[in-house]
Amino acid sequence: MDNTTNRIIRVKRLSRLFYPATWRALALFLTEPAHDDYFRRLRKANTHRYLSEPEPWFTFPAVSFLENNLKQDMTLFEWGAGSSTIWFSDKVKQVVSIEYDSNWYDALKNRLSSNVELLFSEESSTLYIDSIETIQDINVFVIDGRRRVDCAEKVLEYLTKNKTSALVVFDDAHRKRYESAIHELTSHSTRAWFFEGISNTVIAKTTAIFKF
Repeated sequence: MDNTTNRIIRVKRLSRLFYPATWRALALFLTEPAHDDYFRRLRKANTHRYLSEPEPWFTFPAVSFLENNLKQDMTLFEWGAGSSTIWFSDKVKQVVSIEYDSNWYDALKNRLSSNVELLFSEESSTLYIDSIETIQDINVFVIDGRRRVDCAEKVLEYLTKNKTSALVVFDDAHRKRYESAIHELTSHSTRAWFFEGISNTVIAKTTAIFKF
C-alpha cells in the first residue's frame, strides 16, 4: 500500500468520529473508575515526574504482581533503564541496568541509590547482551530495551548454565516481532502470566512474566 492510498483510507475512517457508538465508548472509557490510574500517569508524562515519582511502564496488573513477588534479597538485571530502575531499587537488594540511550543514561545516573549499577552500551555492542555473564545469582530479568529476542535467548542460556530459578519480565509481549522469544520463554518456563491492559500513556499492551 503506497502513502497516497494510506492517507485516503485514513481520511475515510475519520467518519467513525461521527458514530454514536464511538462517543458512547469514549464516555465509558473516560468515566470508568478502573482507569483512574491511567489518567494519574498521563498527568505526569514527562521525564522529571517519571523520575521523581518512579514506577515501571508495565501494565497495571503486572506492576501489582511484581509488588507482591519481589523480595529484598533479590538481584535484578534490567535491559532498558528508566523510571522502573528507581522503582526496582526500593524492592530488591541489587539492580544492574544497562541502557543504550545516552539521554536516558544521563538523566538517570545521578538519581540512583547505592544499590544500583547503571551501565551504558550501544545496542549493537556485544556488551549489551553479554553483560549478564559477569553477574552471579540473578533472580529477576527485565527485558524492556532493544534486541529483546537476543536478550531472551541470553537469559535462557544463563538459566540453563547456572541452573537457577528466576522471574523473567518481558514487556510489550503482544508485539509480533517478539513472537519467537515469547514462545521460547513460555515453553521453557514452569509458569507464565500474560498481563493485558493499560500502561502509562498506552491504552492496550501486554506485559508477560515467566517463572523458571
